[in-house]
Amino acid sequence: MAVPVYGALALAVLIVALALASGRFDIDRGLLDDGIASTVFFLMIAYAMRWLGFERLATGVEMMMLSAIIPIAMAFCSLVLASSAWPMRDAELAAIDVGLLGFDRQAVVATARRLPWLMMVSGWVYRSAAMTPYLLLVAMIARRQLRSAWVVMSALTVTAAVAIFIMALVPAFGTPPYAYRFVDIFIAVRSGELRHLDGSAITGLVTFPSVHAADGVILAWGFSRLGTWALPLVAVNILMIESALLSGGHYLIDLIAGVALAITMIKLMSKTVGRLDRAEHHRGQPAPASEGA
Repeated sequence: MAVPVYGALALAVLIVALALASGRFDIDRGLLDDGIASTVFFLMIAYAMRWLGFERLATGVEMMMLSAIIPIAMAFCSLVLASSAWPMRDAELAAIDVGLLGFDRQAVVATARRLPWLMMVSGWVYRSAAMTPYLLLVAMIARRQLRSAWVVMSALTVTAAVAIFIMALVPAFGTPPYAYRFVDIFIAVRSGELRHLDGSAITGLVTFPSVHAADGVILAWGFSRLGTWALPLVAVNILMIESALLSGGHYLIDLIAGVALAITMIKLMSKTVGRLDRAEHHRGQPAPASEGA
């Protein structure tokens, strides 16, 4: 069931590896060695647990390992692709907002800033994306909803990969205020000044489509499958879409594109993971999920 996750991760790693092999970028060897060693170690633990019949524990270890390594691989991949330095598209995105949607983000943010509590809540909700995926995956594993957990993991990972490729073609800064200090890194990688991949270069570069808006939809869908206790977390992740507008520096069209991408990925990954799960079951392997995705 993990094929989409490993496929997207492998593509990101391949792009980074080609950039390193070509000499266009170099990488922190300590970070690389630690990443490879940790990945191999935890994968061995996960497969040993699965072989011993501890499917849920194995899935938990595997997903936590992936959740740690995927953001790094995707961040480095985005830096490599951003170095292509295609023309910035802020003017076009802003024109879509104003001309087609009749929306002025700067005016909306200026109004929201008159309510400090609103901006504080928006910032908290925006930053909650760093923790809520882990909480969702752990809750799904604890409730034996392993297929749904892989749907969520796959949708989040493939969405990130697709968004990074779109970013390479439609790069944009967005408009302040920004949640992350990414502008200097974006400028440096586009100009050729930044060519060393290390922890200080890890940040979000994607404006269009909004990954936070996409993640908000995916996570809200996931929490909605956990029962009434998770409804507050459904609400938090729906609010994450709004927070991307007030706190994330995004245009309105970024949010619309992110939501559309997320809905597409949920449907696509539900079908893909379901087929993979049924194929595993038909091969006589233990079916790790008893519920539908």
